[in-house]
Amino acid sequence: MKRIQLILLTFLFLFPLLSLSAQEITWAEHIAPIMYKNCGSCHNDGGVAPFSLTDYETAKAWASLIEWAVNTGHMPPWPPDPEYRHFAFERTISEEEKTAILEWIATGTQSGDLSQTPPVPDYPEGAMLPGTPDLILQIPTYTVQAQGQDEYRCFVIPDAVLQDKYVTHWEIVPGNRSIVHHVVVYQDESGQCAALDAATPGPGYSCFGGACNSAEIIGAWAPGGNPLVYPENMGIRLKAGSDIVIEMHYPAGSFGQADSTRIHLFFAPQSAGMREVKFDAVADPWQTIQNGPFVIPANQVKTFTTKMNFNFGQDITLLRVLPHMHLLGKSVKAWLVEPNGAEVPLIHIPEWDFHWQGMYAFPQPLRIKNGSKLHTEFTYDNTTMNPNNPNSPPQTVYYGESTTDEMLFLFVEYTPYQPGDENIVLDSSFITPVFEARGGRSTAELLPCQPNPVSDFTMIPFYLSEKQEVSISIFDVTGKEIARPLPHSTLPTGPHSVELRQKLSSGVYFVRLTCENGQIKTSKFVAE
Repeated sequence: MKRIQLILLTFLFLFPLLSLSAQEITWAEHIAPIMYKNCGSCHNDGGVAPFSLTDYETAKAWASLIEWAVNTGHMPPWPPDPEYRHFAFERTISEEEKTAILEWIATGTQSGDLSQTPPVPDYPEGAMLPGTPDLILQIPTYTVQAQGQDEYRCFVIPDAVLQDKYVTHWEIVPGNRSIVHHVVVYQDESGQCAALDAATPGPGYSCFGGACNSAEIIGAWAPGGNPLVYPENMGIRLKAGSDIVIEMHYPAGSFGQADSTRIHLFFAPQSAGMREVKFDAVADPWQTIQNGPFVIPANQVKTFTTKMNFNFGQDITLLRVLPHMHLLGKSVKAWLVEPNGAEVPLIHIPEWDFHWQGMYAFPQPLRIKNGSKLHTEFTYDNTTMNPNNPNSPPQTVYYGESTTDEMLFLFVEYTPYQPGDENIVLDSSFITPVFEARGGRSTAELLPCQPNPVSDFTMIPFYLSEKQEVSISIFDVTGKEIARPLPHSTLPTGPHSVELRQKLSSGVYFVRLTCENGQIKTSKFVAE
């Protein structure tokens, strides 16, 4: 009798896919939606991942690797620790989704009724931002030379703008998604990068760890990443006459394939009244290091600490952070101590992976008080236990830009603070300060829209495991709410759906389901 009561209570409080003792976990009903939402942007036909996870037979064939990746946290690739600090557009799966995947594998990867499998989303291959870009920059068609090791190639576009322009939103559109691992974009006023390009036969030049000494990073992209969108009246300043440098990372084994990646830039209509977003290093191996010199002896694990006083004369608004190390990197942590002694966590990457770096945006900008102190810890593993160590046997390593050298940087995107900046929303998934605790009880699930892509109609299905008040809103990539198909409504337990009948501009949009307990579920769809 107690067993029956337990099952009934579990069914009442958890979404069906989590009721592992009550029903069979199948691909068609439970696992496909999880894979579509969390894995499909890379693991699709033609995606950057080595195999697709959008069909049952392929997923079944890779079940043992999926089990390892989920158990170890290797996939989906999201290096920052979400328990230390949340970031916008996190690529993470919930404990409930993880449990379902592992249960599906443990019980024999059952297919279920494949005719009931939701249709595979139309993952965007081109631009995500709606509208016509003000400027498109494209690298020349390049045939990749990466055979046994990765290739880093920089391409210079001279004199990109003739007068200063403020970039309000922009995106990197890979020309060949199956081989573009990540992209870093710089601007260079000195001509050094152009000289390197001119001195190298063929398109571009080899570059690992940076375009050239004088290049200034303005942004980056990795698979699964979103366009870079700045709040209203903010933007990155492209300087008149500067060269734009596009650094491409192509993985080993992509030899002989061609790529021609491009960048779509949208400018502010006028510079007057714009707030410049700056991109600066606030931790480095020279001025801020506390226990230098920056030398990593062979056969040692060594941690360097840095400290910097944020004395800008006024508070600043922090938008994004970007740590950077090379192949010896093991972990990195950064935090602030405010003048009153309060500690503000910034980022913690417990297992550094050079191949998965990104610009991490805060869901809402952080107000950093003038006089705050920034602290960092960068740890390096220069032993044989590091499988990424480029030297065998290990050698003493110094600062430099080559494969066998190392770096220590923390970059930030910021602008002088103005009242209200902390209320700006960069990712509507985190519009409230209440987060679903890891391992906590989920009371709702948001399923993929059908159809997707959307013309002027789609259905938004969702499931409630208990009676509660919910709402559903639609946001564009700038974080602006453009529709609310379900205002705050109290609904019973069970499956529900709402219609969205609205002609939208072409681009990517986000659905947000908000529950009365503060939990938020999100999904994405494409408008044709």
